[in-house]
Amino acid sequence: MLGQPFQRRLQDAAHSGRVFHRLALLVAAYCFATNAYAADYRSVREPVPVRKAPQEQAPIAFYYGPGTPVELIQERNGWAQVRDKDGGGLFWVPANALTTQRTVITRHAETEVRSAPDKSAALLSVLPANAVLRLNTAQRTPPGWVAVETAQGTGYVAKRDVWGW
Repeated sequence: MLGQPFQRRLQDAAHSGRVFHRLALLVAAYCFATNAYAADYRSVREPVPVRKAPQEQAPIAFYYGPGTPVELIQERNGWAQVRDKDGGGLFWVPANALTTQRTVITRHAETEVRSAPDKSAALLSVLPANAVLRLNTAQRTPPGWVAVETAQGTGYVAKRDVWGW
């Protein structure tokens, strides 16, 4: 028979192992969930018909213009299943019609582009809804802001005002 103190230490070690194991599972689940929901954005290279199924004979729902940002859901047999800012469903476009060059699209009737990532920074321009801007991924920004390229150079837009980042 094992002595009482030794048995207690074994129980404590087993309990610690279970706690560690559960903690490791929680961390792994969090990492998996975070990666599983990380959006993969692309932009449309050229005007392209948007179809309801991944085939040339499928009905055309509408057209995307050049630069339109889309969320890539999956690729299959040369087709890309995408979602746009309106979120009205999933559609298909030829995969080669998409580029990894990132763009964003304005959500509101008036979107302010600032000279710095601060709401009190100089106003560079005010854009209408559905204006497409090239995302400047090289420029580091504080939380809540994205850097975009405009005719005046780099500007900053509040993330809540654009879709596709």
